[in-house]
Amino acid sequence: MRLWLRNRAPLRLAVEVLKVRSIRTKKGQMMAFLTLGDETGEMEGVAFPDVWGKTESLLSKGEFVYIDGVGQKRNDQTNIILSRVMKLEDIKPKKPKQTLFLKIEPHHESRLNKVKEVLLQHTGNTEVVIYYSETERTVKLGEDWLVTPDSDCVNALKKLLGERNVVKKP
Repeated sequence: MRLWLRNRAPLRLAVEVLKVRSIRTKKGQMMAFLTLGDETGEMEGVAFPDVWGKTESLLSKGEFVYIDGVGQKRNDQTNIILSRVMKLEDIKPKKPKQTLFLKIEPHHESRLNKVKEVLLQHTGNTEVVIYYSETERTVKLGEDWLVTPDSDCVNALKKLLGERNVVKKP
């Protein structure tokens, strides 16, 4: 695994545990040296006693894990000092953040109360950004105005503001 980074740079990687060698420290605590790999190659890792104690069961040969740590360069080789380990299947991908954009044209001013009603009927997790075309002002509504932009919500807003004035991204 060839990584070009500065010493002590934070790393976050998905890897397979290829080899594990646990040892006892002078203080009698257990720690481990690991060989980690992905499709680009291999890298050595170190799990000090505090991390090894919490993650030993996850760091078995053949396991696929997601690791956080700090890169350490020694003799032209990069090692990773592990700080956190999680099973790869436990990682839930973040949903892409959606935003609902509404364009308010001068002739829509009388419909703003109806737009407000639609937004309040569809509370959720999506931000709403309003663009006032006459003043060229953009306003991101606060957390009280987060919506669920399902088809009912979007269709109701398009009926009030026009097809081209309601956009859901991404």
